[in-house]
Amino acid sequence: MSTLNGADNENELRVINEFLDELRDTASQLQV
Repeated sequence: MSTLNGADNENELRVINEFLDELRDTASQLQV
């Protein structure tokens, strides 16, 4: 996250969003 390149930022945001989606899936599975 140290670059100011727009393409790099978009790619990093996409990776972060995918990671957050996985976290939400895991959290929903842990909820009873």
